Amino acid sequence: FALDHAGQFDHFHGYEEILETLLAKKTWSEGAFSWDLREGDFLDLIPVEVHRPHLIFFDPYSPQMNREMWTTSSFRQIRARSREEKDGGTLLFTYSRATPIRVAMLAAGFFIGQGPATGLKDETTQASTVLTHLTAPLDKKWLERWKRSHTKFPFDCGPESETQMTESILHHPQFS
Repeated sequence: FALDHAGQFDHFHGYEEILETLLAKKTWSEGAFSWDLREGDFLDLIPVEVHRPHLIFFDPYSPQMNREMWTTSSFRQIRARSREEKDGGTLLFTYSRATPIRVAMLAAGFFIGQGPATGLKDETTQASTVLTHLTAPLDKKWLERWKRSHTKFPFDCGPESETQMTESILHHPQFS
C-alpha cells in the first residue's frame, strides 16, 4: 500500500527502490546496513530467529489492540534472543511507559529506564540487557510508586501469580 501511494508519504521519498528490493528478495543491504524481512506472526518467529539484535524498535499496536505482544511471556521470548553484555548487549526502545509493560519487561530479565519524549509522549521506555546502557534507569523512587500503583502487574499475571511477581520485582538486580 505504502509503495503504491509513496507520493503521499514524504518519508518514503528516495527509498522506494530499497523497499521494492526488500519486498521482492526479502533482504537488502548496503555497506554496514542490512535489512531482512521476516513474514509471519512475530511471536512465532522469535524462537527461530538466528540473529541476536543489538537494537530493537518495539512498535506493535497498542495493548488494547494486541495484548499478547505486551506480556511477560512475549518479553521473555525477546529477552531469550537478546545479546548478553559480553556480546555488546541489546537495547529495546518502545513508546509505552505503562507500568504493567515495564513490569513485564523487568520480570522477563531486562533492565528498564526512561526513554526520550516522542510526539505527544513526554516519556517512553528503554529496556536493556545491560544496566549501564540505560540513560535514565528506573530507580528506587519508581519502585516506591510501583508499590502503590493500582495497575502494577503485567497483563498475563493472574491473581495467583501476584505474590511471585511482586517478589521478582522487589528483588530485581536493578533495585539491589
